[in-house]
Amino acid sequence: MSGGDVLGIGVSALISAQRALNTTGHNVANVNTEGYSRQSVELRTNNPQFTGAGFVGRGVAITNITRSYDDFVTREIRDTAANVNGFEQFAKLAEQVDNLLTDPQGSLQPALQGFFNAVQDVANDPASVPARQVLLSTAGTLVDRFDFFQSRLQDQYDHVNAEMGNLVNEVNSLASALADVNRSIVDVGGNSAGRLANDLLDRRDLLLGKLSELVSVSTVDQDDGSMVVFVGNGQILVNRFETLGLTLTPSELDRSRSEIGITIGGSVASVSNQLSGGKLSSFLDYRDQILDPTRNALGRIALALANDFNTQHRLGMDLNGELGEDFFNIAGLSAPGLQAIANQSNTVTSGVNFVITDTNNLTISDYSLSYDGSDQYTMTRLSDGQTTSIDASAGYPFTTAEVDGLTVTISSAPVVRDAFLIQPTHNATGSLGLAIGGTYNVAAASPIRTDTGSTNTGSGVVDDGEVTDRTAFVNDNYSVLFADATSASADGVIGTLADNNNDSTLQYQLAVNGTTVYTQSEADAPLADLDALATAINGSADANVALTGVKAYVDNTSGTLFLANVPASAIPITVSETLNTTAGTVEDGDTVTGYFGSVLTGNTTASATLPAYTQTADSYVVVDSGGNTTTSGTYTAAADIAFNGIRVSVRGAPNVGDTFNVGSNIGGTGDNRNALALAALQWEANLESGTATYQDGYGQVAADVGTRTRQAQLNRDAQEALLNHTLAARGEVSGVNLDEEAANMIRYQQLYQASAQIIATADTLFQTLLGAFRR
Repeated sequence: MSGGDVLGIGVSALISAQRALNTTGHNVANVNTEGYSRQSVELRTNNPQFTGAGFVGRGVAITNITRSYDDFVTREIRDTAANVNGFEQFAKLAEQVDNLLTDPQGSLQPALQGFFNAVQDVANDPASVPARQVLLSTAGTLVDRFDFFQSRLQDQYDHVNAEMGNLVNEVNSLASALADVNRSIVDVGGNSAGRLANDLLDRRDLLLGKLSELVSVSTVDQDDGSMVVFVGNGQILVNRFETLGLTLTPSELDRSRSEIGITIGGSVASVSNQLSGGKLSSFLDYRDQILDPTRNALGRIALALANDFNTQHRLGMDLNGELGEDFFNIAGLSAPGLQAIANQSNTVTSGVNFVITDTNNLTISDYSLSYDGSDQYTMTRLSDGQTTSIDASAGYPFTTAEVDGLTVTISSAPVVRDAFLIQPTHNATGSLGLAIGGTYNVAAASPIRTDTGSTNTGSGVVDDGEVTDRTAFVNDNYSVLFADATSASADGVIGTLADNNNDSTLQYQLAVNGTTVYTQSEADAPLADLDALATAINGSADANVALTGVKAYVDNTSGTLFLANVPASAIPITVSETLNTTAGTVEDGDTVTGYFGSVLTGNTTASATLPAYTQTADSYVVVDSGGNTTTSGTYTAAADIAFNGIRVSVRGAPNVGDTFNVGSNIGGTGDNRNALALAALQWEANLESGTATYQDGYGQVAADVGTRTRQAQLNRDAQEALLNHTLAARGEVSGVNLDEEAANMIRYQQLYQASAQIIATADTLFQTLLGAFRR
C-alpha cells in the first residue's frame, strides 16, 4: 500500500488525531499540576509522491510534541522567588528581635529608667535604707534584663544553626533529585533521536523553582539535555549527574557559629559570603545584620554602664565611711582581660588577651588579628574592614596602644597565618552581675567636704569639690590658701655679702611689714634654699608671724615662695631689704643681692623696698595637715584646683591669706553628692566617642533593627508583586486553558472521525477491487 494512497493518508490522519487527542487529554489531566507546561502536537505534511500527472499528497506526519515554555520568564520566576523567600524569611526573623527590643514592658528601656529612678531616689534621701534597698532590687532587675536578652539572642543563634542545617539538607535533597532528573532526561533523549521528554523538563524546572526558594541558582544547559546548576557566585551544586552538596561546618574563627560550605575534592570551602537570595542566605544575613549588631550593641551598653557607674561609685563614700567599691562586675574591664578566640587551624591557640580600656570609644564590631610572621600584626575591624598595623619588633610580651577602646596583650609570637577573633562586646550582657555587698555599701556621699575660712576677707567662694581619682586620693585635711607669688630665690650663693676693702662688718637685713625677720652677717653662710628662707621669714615656731602678720609658703616643685596674711586681711604686704654694717661704713664697692632680688650697693642703694604685694591674691597654695605644700598655681576664677585625686574650684576674688578647707566627710550620711553624680550618668554621652547616652545607644540599635525589618517587608511586598506578574506571564505562555482544550478536543475528535471515514472509504474501495478480481 503506497503512502500516497487513500488508506495511507487516512492512517496518517488517524494517528495524528489520536496523538492530538492524547496530548489534549494530558493537558486537561494536568491542569492543576504544579509546574506543568501545556503541550501541543506539531504536524507537517508528508513529502508528496511524484506521478506522471504531477505530485500527489501523502498525508500528515507528527514532527514533535512540544511544551509551551519561555526560558526568560522561567528564570525570572526563579530569581524573584529567591528574593521573595529571602526577604520573607528575613522579615519574620527580624520581627522577633524588633518586638523584643521595643516591648514596652520587656525591653531594656524601662529597666534602665527604673534603675536610674532608684538612684535618684537615693540622692533625694541618701540616709534612707529602704531607698537603698530599692536601688539594689532595681539593679538586680536590670542585670536580669541584660541576662534575658543574652539568653534570647543565644536562642536565636541556636535556631539559626539548626534551621541552616535543615535547609542544607533540603538543598542537598533537591540537588540529588535534579541529578536524577538530568540522568533520566539524557537516557530518554538517547532513545528518542535526541528529543527531550517534556514532563521531565517540567519536573526539572519545578525542582529548580523549589531550590531557588532556598538559595539563588543559575544554570547552564548541556548539549545532551542535562544541566549544570550553580549556587552563590558560581559554585557548582549539580554537575549533570553528580552533586557536590552543601555542608554545615563550624566557623574557623568561632566554632559556635555555623557556616555554609561546599565539598570540593574532599575538602570543604566556605561559601557563606557568596550565597544570596532564598531562605538559606536570609539566615546568614539575619545573623550578620541583626543578631550580631544587636548583641554587640547591648554588650557595649552593659560594659559602658558597668564601667562608668563603677568608676563614679568608687569615688563616693558609703554609710560605713569607706570609699565605694565596684557596684557591678563584668568581664573584660580589668587585666588579664578576655582571651581571644584562636582560629581552629592555628598552630598557636593561646597567648592573645584583650582588655577594654575606654568604653566611650567602643564600637559594636568584632575584630580579627592576624600574624604575618615578621613581628607584624594586622587588626581588622570586621564591620567595615578598617585595619590597624601592630609592630611587635620590640619583643614579647607587649600590649598595644588603644584601638577602638581596647588594648591587646600578646605574650609570645604565634606562627605565620595564625589568626584570632576578638569580641569585646559579644558576651558582655551575659557576664553583667552585681558586685555590691549591701545597702550600707551604696556610696551616695562624697568622701570630702569643703568650707570657707572664718577669717576670710575676700569674695572667694569654694564649690563642694569632688574626688576624681581614687588611686591618687589621699584622705587628709587640706587648706587651699590664697597668697601672692614672689620672685624670691635662695641657693647658697644669692645673699653673699661682698666687702670691697674688707674694712667693714657688713650685714644684710630682711624686713616684712617693717619688722626685721632675718639678719645675715659676713660670717654667715647664705641661705641654702627657699625652705630656709621661709623658715627665716616665719621664725622659729612661727614667732615672726605673730609680729608681721605674714607667713611664707614654699612649693619646691615650681620653685616659688608665696606670702600670705595671717590671719587673712586686706592689708598689703611690704618687703624691704637693707645692706648696713656693724663696724665701719658701707662703701661704694660693698654689695649684696637680696633674696627678693634687690641689688644693694654702697651708700646710695643700700636699701630697697619692693612694691607692695596687693591684697588680692594671685596664687593658691594647697597645704596638708602636716603643713606640707601639696601643690600651688596661678589663681584663675572658677578654674579647677587639682591635687591628690581631688578637684575643687574657687570663684570670686579671694584676698591674700584667705583659706578654704578641704577635709574628710566622715559622718556625712545625709550627703548626696555622689548619688547625684551617679544619677547624672543617665544623661551623659558616654557612648560613640561622647555622642550618645545609654538610651541613645539602645535607641539606635532598636531603630536599626526596625528599619531593616521594615525594609525587608517592603522588599518582600515589591518582589511578591513582581513574582505574581511573572507567574501570570508564565500562565499566559504555559498554562492550560480548559475552554481551549475542550475546543481542541472537539476538533481533534472530528478529525479522528473524519480520518476513520477515509480509512472506511479506502476499505470499501479495496473490497470492491477484491470483489472484481474474484469474479
